[in-house]
Amino acid sequence: MWQKLYEELEGQGLEIITVAMDTRPEAARRHIEKARSSYVSLIDRNHLVADLYNMTNVPQAVWIDEEGRLVRGTEVSGFSISTKFRAVRKVYMDALRDWAEQGAASEFVLSPQAVREQMPAFTDEIALSHAYFHLGQSLWNKGQSEEAFRVIEKAVDLNPDSWNFYRQMKNLDRPWKAGGPAYFGRAIAKAIRGKTYYPLPDMPGIAEAASGRSGGRSQKK
Repeated sequence: MWQKLYEELEGQGLEIITVAMDTRPEAARRHIEKARSSYVSLIDRNHLVADLYNMTNVPQAVWIDEEGRLVRGTEVSGFSISTKFRAVRKVYMDALRDWAEQGAASEFVLSPQAVREQMPAFTDEIALSHAYFHLGQSLWNKGQSEEAFRVIEKAVDLNPDSWNFYRQMKNLDRPWKAGGPAYFGRAIAKAIRGKTYYPLPDMPGIAEAASGRSGGRSQKK
């Protein structure tokens, strides 16, 4: 879907940069090469982008204008765990189209204050969890796999909402475990406690699309 949108809006100045956060770069590289996308695709094995924007899951996105300013903070980029995910995705894609056409006048552009309020809180515990995660990464790169796993497990304990940390911890143990039974069991357990795996973006039209009350917002011409 990103390639199609990029080809549609490239002439209007929209640039798309995708970043795979994966400790094992070879796992992400094969998917990037298979996609043959013409936009920029990066592999962030040290999760530096997650640090910068406090991202906890994929796919999450930020919108950055021509001046390098955030106009939308970290949010799930148009996905939801529901039968209405296509309608939700359409609203998000149409919002990007509106931004490419309208620029700062788009209704989807947020003020600097609203962006700050939208960004996930970066608490002391979250900051410490990132430090543990990077220590674990360093240990892994030095071949100290058992100690690396233990340290990244501590990062997960400090920041249990970070699916990125959890899945990388499982990936270090065995690649298939990043999406194995333990992962799905954890997702179900969190859902029972009211923790949504893909929280909906706070964007006009998204809630209606997710509930089925409408088919989403029409693309502006």
